[in-house]
Amino acid sequence: MADNIIIDKDEYLNNPMNVVDKLFKLDQDNLNNGTVYKKFENVISEDQIYKSIPLVSTINQCDLNSGKLVKIRCMIQDIFDPQFCPTFNKIKNIETNKIRLEASKYKDRINLNDDEELIFDSFDSSAFDKMILYCIPIPCENKWVNNNNNNNNNNNKSNNNNNNNNEQISSSLLNKKKRNIDDADMKNENNEENKKSKDQKSTTTTTTTSSKEEGKEEEEEESTKSKKLTNNKIDINKIFNYPIPIDSNDENNLKTPFIVNIYDDDIILDENNKPVTFKINEIIEFVGVVAKFNPTLQHQSFTSSSSTSSNQLETTTIIDLMSMLDVDEISTIPDTLIPQFHAITYRYLDPYQFNQSNPFSIDTNTTINNNNNNNNNNNNNNNNNNNNNNNLIRNELIKFIKLFIVDELLSEYLLFHLISKVYSFTSGLCIGNFSMNISIPNDKEFQRLPELIELLYEILLARSYRFSMSLENLNDMDVIPWKDYDRNRIVSGLLQLPKGTNLILDETQLTEGKVESQGIKVLNALNTLSIQQKVEYDFKYHPIEIQTDLPTISISFGKSLIKGTTQISINKSIQLPTINEINQQLSHYNNDKLNQFRNYINCCKNLSFKISSPTIGVGESDDATRHIQEDFVKSRQLDSNMTADVFHYWLTLSKLVALSFNDQYIKIDKWNLMKSLEEKRKLTIN
Repeated sequence: MADNIIIDKDEYLNNPMNVVDKLFKLDQDNLNNGTVYKKFENVISEDQIYKSIPLVSTINQCDLNSGKLVKIRCMIQDIFDPQFCPTFNKIKNIETNKIRLEASKYKDRINLNDDEELIFDSFDSSAFDKMILYCIPIPCENKWVNNNNNNNNNNNKSNNNNNNNNEQISSSLLNKKKRNIDDADMKNENNEENKKSKDQKSTTTTTTTSSKEEGKEEEEEESTKSKKLTNNKIDINKIFNYPIPIDSNDENNLKTPFIVNIYDDDIILDENNKPVTFKINEIIEFVGVVAKFNPTLQHQSFTSSSSTSSNQLETTTIIDLMSMLDVDEISTIPDTLIPQFHAITYRYLDPYQFNQSNPFSIDTNTTINNNNNNNNNNNNNNNNNNNNNNNLIRNELIKFIKLFIVDELLSEYLLFHLISKVYSFTSGLCIGNFSMNISIPNDKEFQRLPELIELLYEILLARSYRFSMSLENLNDMDVIPWKDYDRNRIVSGLLQLPKGTNLILDETQLTEGKVESQGIKVLNALNTLSIQQKVEYDFKYHPIEIQTDLPTISISFGKSLIKGTTQISINKSIQLPTINEINQQLSHYNNDKLNQFRNYINCCKNLSFKISSPTIGVGESDDATRHIQEDFVKSRQLDSNMTADVFHYWLTLSKLVALSFNDQYIKIDKWNLMKSLEEKRKLTIN
C-alpha cells in the first residue's frame, strides 16, 4: 500500500518525520516491514541527492539541522543492550475522548498537545527492539580529511589550494611548537608557584583577617575548577570514551559523539544473504534524524541581551558543555550531553578507501589505474602509459619522503609501510602485516625524527597518531580497552582505533625509571599488536581478542622494546632538516600534487593482487614462481638460520615492492629488487 502514496523528494530531505507519519497512517505494518528505509533508500540512492544531505559533526550543526535528514560519520565505540519499545503510542484527547495513534520509531519524544494524554495501559501495539550504539568521532583523522569534509559539506571548493595547504601545514607545525612552549611555561609557572607558596608560608602573620582567608579559599576553589575544565589535556577522552587525548585548542574538539538508535539492522546483507552485524571500531555513515539538543540552548552566549545576532553566537564545544557540570560530576559519561541520532539507513565505509563520496574523497583524475585483463593492443598500450605515469609518481613520492628523513633507503621502506595492510589472518599468520623498527643514534640531532615522520604521515594518510612512550604514559595512560562492569561499558584506550590507522611509537621519550605492572602490560600489548595485529580487550575475568590492522612503526635509540617484522637503522651521516627548512620545501607542493600522492597510496593499498597474471604466458608465470622457490632453497643452504618466517617476510615485502610499481603479481625483477633492498638494509644494522 505504501506504493500508492506520492511524497515529494524535498519532504524526505526536509521533513523526514512527516514522511514516517504518512507511511504509518497509510499502513501500520510499514514501520516493521522495512518500508520506511526502503522508501528513503530509493530517494537518496541518487548520487546528487545523497551528496546534498548535510553532514553534521558538531552540536551546533545538530541544532541547525534538527528535524531534517542528515548524515553522521563515526566509529562504533560500544554497543549497548537493546531497548524494547512499542511500535506506536495511543494518545487520548481529554475533551473529545478521541484516540489517535502516533508512531514511536525514529523519535525520542511523544508529541502531546495540552489537551491530550498518553494511554499507558494499552497493549495493542506490538513491541520492537532497537539497537543502541555509542559512536564517537573517527579517531586520529588528519586535518586534510577534515578540510575536505568541510569543503564537500559547504559545496565550496577553494581555488587557492596552494595557499590553504601551506597555511594548514604551517598551522600544524606552529601548534606543535606552541604546545612545547606552553609545556615549558607551565613548568616554570609551577616552579614559581611553589616558590611563592613557600615564601608565603615563611612570612605568614597573624594579621590576616578571616574574611580575606575565606575569599582566598573561594578563589582557589574556582581556580581549581577552572584548571580542570580548561586544561589542554582535559580528560574528556575518558568522559566521552575517546581513545586518544583531545587538545582543547584543536578544532576537532568541536565534534561530538552520538547515541545512535538502530531500528533496522538487516539493511546490509553478506554473501550468504544474512544481515551484517555491527562491530566495534567500524566506521559507518548513518543517515537519519538528530534530535533537538536542549543543553545547547541553555548554554548560548551572547555579547548583549538586547541585541543578538548570529554573528554574536559562540560555537558550543564539549568543553563548554562540561562547564555546566560540577567537577565532581565529571566521572561518568553524561548521556544528557550527547545528541540522540535516529538512523533510518546506513552505509559501512571501507577504512582503506579514500574515494567513496565521503571526506576521504579526492580528485581521482591523477590516480593510478588497475591493469585491465584484456589482451588487445590498445589496452596494453594504455597499461604501459599508466605504468610509466605511476613510476613517475612513485619517484616523486620517494623524493617527497626524502624531504623529511633524507635517507633514501629508509624512504623506500617508509613507502612500503604507507601502502601496507593486513589481508587476512590464516593459521596463526597475519598476512600482509609490515611493522617497522627504526633505530637512530643516541644524538639530539636525530630526536626529532619521530615528529618529522608524524608530520609526513599527517600529510599523506587519512589517519595516523604518534604515541609518546614516556614512563608516565606507559604507567598511567589508558592504552588497553577494558570492560567497566559497574557502568556496563567498554572503557576506550589507545588501541581501540579503526583499521587503517598508522601508529608511530616514539620510544625516544623514554627516560630512566621504573616501568610499573600496568606499563609492562602496555608493552606486551604493543608487541602483540606489532607482530600479530590483534588486541586483547581486558574483560576482567577473561580477555576478548579483537583482530585489527594498525600498521606500527617504532623509533628508538638503539634496540627497540617493540618487536617488528623488519628493522632498519638511519644513516648516521645524514643531517635531518629543521621545521623551517621543511616549510620552505613544502611551499612547492600544492594540494593537487599532495592529492596525487594520497591517491597513489590509496590505489596501491587497494590494488587487487594475484598469485600470477592471466595476461602473460603460463611459462613466464611459472618462471617467476620457480625463481622464487629456488632462491629461497639456495638461501637456506647458505644460511641455516633461514626460516619459514623469513620467507613469509620476503613474500610480504616483495608484494609491497610490486604494488608500489602498480604490479598485481610478483615478477622476477621485483623479487630481485626486494633482495637488493634487503642486502642494503642488513648493512645498516650490522
